[in-house]
Amino acid sequence: MKPDQNVKKLADHLFLGKVCGKCGETKRYKSNKRCVKCRKATCKESGKLYDLKHPGRGKEYRKNNRAKTYFSAMCRRAKERGTKMELTLQDVQEMIDGHSGICPVLGIPINFYTVGRHNGNSASFDERRSGEGYTKENTVIVSWRVNKIKSDATLDEMNKIVKYMGSV
Repeated sequence: MKPDQNVKKLADHLFLGKVCGKCGETKRYKSNKRCVKCRKATCKESGKLYDLKHPGRGKEYRKNNRAKTYFSAMCRRAKERGTKMELTLQDVQEMIDGHSGICPVLGIPINFYTVGRHNGNSASFDERRSGEGYTKENTVIVSWRVNKIKSDATLDEMNKIVKYMGSV
């Protein structure tokens, strides 16, 4: 490569952006081939193609095999966090089958068959004591909303919110 080409390539990368391989527009982005807009469109397209090529691995499969879907996600999270995963696929299936369908914390109906984006009523497996892992004693099914609220608030922060809401 000539020195002028190196400078041009560096200038394109750092200051001027790159030419998208799909739409041809010059934009700033990290990928070497496509801009964000084209990557999102491609992901959606390839996702549909993937479902057609592998019908056993798409949204319908996940909807019809909820226990396997939840179980594999819990295994992945436990591995990432370095925590215990003592539940088996059969334990997860029994928890789903034996659940009343009502969130024990908020009293709202829980939907086990949400496919795609979570909503407040989506089922979520919660570790009662965070960091202790997924065990029979430490795991409970709650609504996704409860887990989202609990995810980054401390007990002190929650008590302050309750105190504030009681004074309003």
